[in-house]
Order: sequence, then C-alpha cells, then structure tokens
Amino acid sequence: MIKIAKSSVEKIRMGLSQCKGKLFADLRVSLQADYGKWHPTKKGLTLGTELWPEFVYAIQKQGKQLREQGLLDSDN
Repeated sequence: MIKIAKSSVEKIRMGLSQCKGKLFADLRVSLQADYGKWHPTKKGLTLGTELWPEFVYAIQKQGKQLREQGLLDSDN
C-alpha cells in the first residue's frame, strides 16, 4: 500500500483490491477519525488492471504538460 499525504487528516492510499476473483488498482482518499483510525471515503478511483498502462501514460502526459507550463518542477 502506498500512501500520499493530502492534508493532516486526509491521505491518498494506493493499492490492489479484489472483487469476484478480479484484481483492481484502487486509489482512494482516506480520512482520519477523531480517535486516530483511518477510514476510506467514497472519493477515489478503481481501475481494472488492464487499464493501468493507459492510466500511467495519461498521468505522465499530464505531468509533462504541467512541467511545460512551469507548474511542476522539472525534477518531479
């Protein structure tokens, strides 16, 4: 599971899930409750693994556009 801090009480969690024998890539926002436990929200994206290469390509293309517009460091 990969976790990216979105704020002090929200994280984006990336991992694999399985439903009816099929694997999915799951990117979900989790929220920290008052007592410290993290809970997934409805905010997120679930992709069949066959779509992962296209999704990664789209993210890379978006990153290139952000760099070209000076909105993202060239190191990232």
